[in-house]
Amino acid sequence: MKKLRSMLNGGPNYVLGIDLGTSKIVAVIAELTQGNHVGIVDVKDVPSQGMHRGNIVNLEQVVTCVKQVSSQILHENNLIAEDMKAVVATFNAETSTNIITKGVVPITHGSTDSTVTEEDVENAVKRALDNLKLNHTLRSNTLLTVAHNIPIAYTLDGDRDVTHPVGMLATQLEVTLLSIAVPKSSLRDVAKCFERAGLPLHALLFKPLATSLGVPRHEANVADNLILDIGAGTTDIAIFANKRPCYFASVPLGGNDISHDIFVVEHLPQYKAEEIKQSIPLTNDIKQGDSLSFDFGGRSYDLDKQELQAIIGARIDSIISEKVKPVLANSGASFERVLLTGGVARTKGIENLVAEVLDMPCRRILPTFGDQLVSEKYNEGYVTAMGVLRYIKARANSKIAYVDNLVGLGLLPWRLNGDDVAEAQGQGEDFENGGNFFESFRSLWKSMF
Repeated sequence: MKKLRSMLNGGPNYVLGIDLGTSKIVAVIAELTQGNHVGIVDVKDVPSQGMHRGNIVNLEQVVTCVKQVSSQILHENNLIAEDMKAVVATFNAETSTNIITKGVVPITHGSTDSTVTEEDVENAVKRALDNLKLNHTLRSNTLLTVAHNIPIAYTLDGDRDVTHPVGMLATQLEVTLLSIAVPKSSLRDVAKCFERAGLPLHALLFKPLATSLGVPRHEANVADNLILDIGAGTTDIAIFANKRPCYFASVPLGGNDISHDIFVVEHLPQYKAEEIKQSIPLTNDIKQGDSLSFDFGGRSYDLDKQELQAIIGARIDSIISEKVKPVLANSGASFERVLLTGGVARTKGIENLVAEVLDMPCRRILPTFGDQLVSEKYNEGYVTAMGVLRYIKARANSKIAYVDNLVGLGLLPWRLNGDDVAEAQGQGEDFENGGNFFESFRSLWKSMF
């Protein structure tokens, strides 16, 4: 890929995103140019070790993988870690809690002026955060922390839903806030990994949120969507309603479970089962009597393709029916179609099976920034990594600190365009002490959706 070298405020704004997956770890370097345009410099990936169902289970192995992929991508582009103005990594959590709170403020700027200002929006968000502190789930479970806070709706005078309230006339403004709470250990493990790898880290991003951002805007914003990322170890869920995110979750099942089923039924090593899984389509092309013949381990195999197809289809059906559907029911959200991403989404014909199980249209989705990706990276398996860049771009649109409540993790200051724009996140105020959250919402509100 072409290496970009524009000079802005004394140097290029290089950023590094790292997506920690169960099967592979992806690193992407990009440059933010004039207007915060994202120019991809390079994308590299290495096989994962030490990850299981999206979580770190062997810290030293993951540290080695992070060192390997980051060293490779930096070295091949004549860069060092200190050149990166922002480093963001994804994390996952087997359990997450979506919390909705509201904040209401009157619009009073004199007897004749009832125009909504940014200060009014800020006050409404602060009111929502005050209400969030009273949430029973957070107060009763000290193992949880709020990783992200996203304003998902604004209402004027109790009945007018708007996307951008500033400048509109009203007597009352209400904001609806979506907060994502996850186990603290999920964040600490990733932060510790990067510390051990000697790589600076500026932010952590929940993988289902990253995936939703990796879907091209013209796809995500045209309907109420369910985004399913079926990866090796997890199936990540993001629901968009009214063109805004409303629910995120992760189910600890994925492509590795398909490979395991083939391993059990056909008595093959796991890695050979994985290879076979990737070669069998879920289409009508396979006819009765079709077989897959090969020699392996000193013996000859002649596997029935329809049987393999049934094994793969049954597991995908099970993941969607038994694990995903209950999560969707619990969300209370409605949607019109399914957008399918992740490595398993590369299986030919999978969209038809998912459409049948969920009884709605389904299609596979390629990543945003696709015009900048080489062909082997332009597939469903790189959507999440591209979403990390979208997240960085949104934050770069504000020179004020973006605080996602990630306190005490040793994260570095957010520095883009050569400016010191905040004190270290690890030194800021915690959620329970107020926290300076609004700046993050302003950048997301204006730039992400």
